[in-house]
Amino acid sequence: MLGFGREGRAIHVICAPKDEYLAIISTYIPSLSKWETDFKTRRR
Repeated sequence: MLGFGREGRAIHVICAPKDEYLAIISTYIPSLSKWETDFKTRRR
């Protein structure tokens, strides 16, 4: 999932749906060296 925190900083959340809850696997601040400016498209 992609969200935005303070001052518009992008945050990626990796999660997995379970029967009774949503498991959070990892969260991180994406780097522009690996992601396009929309933070949805990975650079090649």
